[in-house]
Amino acid sequence: MNAAKLSRLVMEIEREYDFTRQEHARELAKRQREIEEKLPAYKELSENHRAAALGQLRKKLAQPGSFERQNGFFGGFNLYGLPQTQMSLEWPKMDTVPGWSDKQKETVGETAVATAEAEKPAQSTMTLKEQKRQLLVDNGYPADYLDPICTCKECEDTGFLRDKYGARRISCHCFYKKLSLLLGKDSGLYDLLETENFEHLSEEFYEGEDLESFRRARDAVMEFAQNGGRDYRNFFFYGNIGTGKSFLSCCAAKELLDQGKEVLYYSSAHLFDELAKQNKSGSSEEDVSPLMRTLYDCDLLILDDLGTEWFNSFVFSELFTLVNERIRRRKSTMISTNLTLKNLTEIYSERVLSRITSNYMLCKLTGPDIRMEKARRQQVAASA
Repeated sequence: MNAAKLSRLVMEIEREYDFTRQEHARELAKRQREIEEKLPAYKELSENHRAAALGQLRKKLAQPGSFERQNGFFGGFNLYGLPQTQMSLEWPKMDTVPGWSDKQKETVGETAVATAEAEKPAQSTMTLKEQKRQLLVDNGYPADYLDPICTCKECEDTGFLRDKYGARRISCHCFYKKLSLLLGKDSGLYDLLETENFEHLSEEFYEGEDLESFRRARDAVMEFAQNGGRDYRNFFFYGNIGTGKSFLSCCAAKELLDQGKEVLYYSSAHLFDELAKQNKSGSSEEDVSPLMRTLYDCDLLILDDLGTEWFNSFVFSELFTLVNERIRRRKSTMISTNLTLKNLTEIYSERVLSRITSNYMLCKLTGPDIRMEKARRQQVAASA
């Protein structure tokens, strides 16, 4: 996947986040109007809450060394919008505020009184919050009915997390889940799963030792998939062409996707070709990292037809990094190939083969080419 295509997917995800936040904002505003209409006491508590918050702000500004006190509140304007060079912590006399009507002066005076009552430690403000939540509960509403609405509490539907200083840090796990879903659709995985799943799994093309090997692999994959992939396991399917290696991978993918897990599927040739294109184009780290992060962190990565890619040092390096990183993060991987273990030893480095043989369940599948056998049976049935 080139940088332009990946950027398009990222933009699509960002638009989805924007839409989600707008929908939640409209719903929260609707709830607030509903509560203010039905519960006048709640509105009164809210006004007291705001007054208390203002009192806390004025108290903070009064502290020695306050940046706002030294430099003027909000760039040289006080709480009334009047320019000044030094912050005055006293409420102005009503007669000295130019252009204010008697009603405005009266309102400011009332606010000052309310603020004075609220200028107690944060405990006073917290009590008001508790009173508001209790009022909601007493009237049949959930305590969090007017809390901010978020699908993802960790990133608040922005798609990224911030560090303690407020700087953007890394993309949230929900972002990578959305990206893996789009990548799955783009790879054609969902089309395969319509027919390649446990419901269409059959033993009729196996017999003898071939059948025993197939059953061992099938049972292990089924146990892993039905457990939602919670037990960290890796599978390496190898053997004859058309013996069900990719089919078993798709069966696991269907089960995990139905359980809301992140599954990424790539043919080996496609994946390394795309990684090579990104490497040659000099794509920035920002362009590449979302894809690599998804490759490293998705719940299940399926790498199909290993050995069909071009063999070079770049592929060997990328394969080792991918296999090793997912082992380190304890993320499950399924690799299928038509090569024998001897072929793998001859083609790939000892380091790659060592990682696979020591961390993967080796599943050798043998027997007839099922695709060819199905086609032969169809021809026989058509001619009969």
